[in-house]
Amino acid sequence: MATFTIEVEQKENPRVIIIRTFGYFDESGGIKFREIAQDFIAKGDKFYILNLQGSPIVNSIGISGILDITEQITIDLSGRAVFCGLSNAVAEAFKLVGITKLYPVFANETAALAQFSS
Repeated sequence: MATFTIEVEQKENPRVIIIRTFGYFDESGGIKFREIAQDFIAKGDKFYILNLQGSPIVNSIGISGILDITEQITIDLSGRAVFCGLSNAVAEAFKLVGITKLYPVFANETAALAQFSS
């Protein structure tokens, strides 16, 4: 599989952090993801889009890392996290572990970003 990488974009009004992942989202990917996300959490950023379009597979350890970060966002910061770009395999895994009951999932970034406009 491809090397795991992350791209981050910041939108304003309201400030939304978009985290895009690329490659196999496993333990090492989870570590990178946590480090990057925790930097924004520490700054108090409350709104996040997690775009997994570039990661067609997320293993159980990757899912654990995602849950850890989304709980920090929603519980510690009273913020919001949404997902977009899920492959069928990732969507099914998220459904099985209950992520889709806790966090909204959108087809693409445009639809996800619209949820933060009010």
